[in-house]
Amino acid sequence: MSRNTKRIQEGDKHMKTGLKHITKTFFHRTEDWDSGSADFLKAAKCYKGAQEWDKCVKALKKASFCNEQNGTMLSAGKNLQEAANILSKQCGNQHDATKLLKKASVFFQEAGNGDTAAKALTMAAKIIEQIDTEKALQLYSQSFKIYRLEDKEYLCVQTYRNAVSLAVKSSHFGVAIKILNRMITLFENLNQPDPLYKTYLSFIVIHLYCDEYQKADQKLQQVTKNSPGFVRSIEFEAANGLLDAFENYSEEELEKSKKHQALQYIIVEVGRLARKIKLGSEIPVQKKIVELKLDNKSQESNSDFDEDDIDLLIQKNDNKNTSKSSGNKRDLLFALESPKNKKKNSQTEKTNEKVKSEDSNISEDVDNWL
Repeated sequence: MSRNTKRIQEGDKHMKTGLKHITKTFFHRTEDWDSGSADFLKAAKCYKGAQEWDKCVKALKKASFCNEQNGTMLSAGKNLQEAANILSKQCGNQHDATKLLKKASVFFQEAGNGDTAAKALTMAAKIIEQIDTEKALQLYSQSFKIYRLEDKEYLCVQTYRNAVSLAVKSSHFGVAIKILNRMITLFENLNQPDPLYKTYLSFIVIHLYCDEYQKADQKLQQVTKNSPGFVRSIEFEAANGLLDAFENYSEEELEKSKKHQALQYIIVEVGRLARKIKLGSEIPVQKKIVELKLDNKSQESNSDFDEDDIDLLIQKNDNKNTSKSSGNKRDLLFALESPKNKKKNSQTEKTNEKVKSEDSNISEDVDNWL
């Protein structure tokens, strides 16, 4: 008789004994959940040694049930977690493994171990992401919520990055943007500038890949005001270089900017996305203003804009390759938004609002996941 056969027989014996402990009879009026759990775990160990994976999973489920009935939720969750690992790695059954991990997460929460529950959901997301991307994103989202409820969001930084990578890989760019926004808030609260600046850059890269120049440029102006130190970072250099290439509609500048070293240190999938950025159909806002002004100039004798302003805008576009300074690149936009010029720019703002409403390539219903 081989060693594996002996192990299987020993495991079967423990299974029978465990079932007797949890079965009511005339002489056995109450279930002995502790003894039943112990025997099922012994059976699982025997089956594991014999590589009888299906029987091993069944024994672990029985042990988890006993622990659940006995009120030891932490042990019940660990039993299901072990069973899920076997189903995923040895049996290739990702769907059932995911179900077990979700149930284990509930047990961990009931036991008061929120971070362990979140890790179980993260593990489930990693298991299922190759088969069902949307399901994986939902599991990541549930994991985020648990971390926030436990006030331990600082523990899920890597989980955020994994979720962004999956969202980008599966072209769920709206989900990626929403997660990046949460990462920005987290890093701002933790006062961690290095990962914060990398997240800013990732945000801008995704918008540019989606041909959303205005949103990317708006974000750069916003973070430059909110985080003054960002302008001295290499991430700002990379982001500003990409935006300048779009503003100037220069393929040469774009190819040069895509090789910036800062793009090598952001989330891997976003870095790969950066290398695929192309000059899109969206015309930078400065060019839109120029075109609008020229149209008004030809149609109306009394233009809404001063002639000097038009000359400044045209000169800005003519001399776009002479200055790489971010402050000089977009100063005119800030000037046009000043109180003095608000009345003059009302028509332009309405046009830009229309452009923004029409220009939305990110259309996922992200609230389904986040």
